[in-house]
Amino acid sequence: MAADYSGRRAEQVDRADVFGAGKLAGDDADEFIEALVKSYGIDFAEFRDYLHYDGNDPQGSISTSWAIGTDGKRLAIVPVSLADLLSAAESGKWQVAYPEHRLVDRGSLYFLVLPLIVGSILLLIALWGAWRPL
Repeated sequence: MAADYSGRRAEQVDRADVFGAGKLAGDDADEFIEALVKSYGIDFAEFRDYLHYDGNDPQGSISTSWAIGTDGKRLAIVPVSLADLLSAAESGKWQVAYPEHRLVDRGSLYFLVLPLIVGSILLLIALWGAWRPL
């Protein structure tokens, strides 16, 4: 099933890290989880997507929230193994124990783009005006 959503062959999907090896992130990962719920009736209420894959679309865009551990450092991605998915299908519930953490919302950083562009243009105009021959 992971191979279907990632576009990779089944033998290319790593059993220790289904999302990472299958390059599942964003909408593709969300659709994969929805398919598991529909096919196997798994309760994913305790599933923390932000700890398992990049939920941004397009993938690699600026993350707006981070999981911060008790030591104050950003938590690394927690791999989802085939064994985790099998256990969830058998029990009907997501059962991975997460490290203690808090979610820090950094807000959208896209609001910075327009002021940076306008500021850069104004700076270039000012520099050009100061250096051009009179």
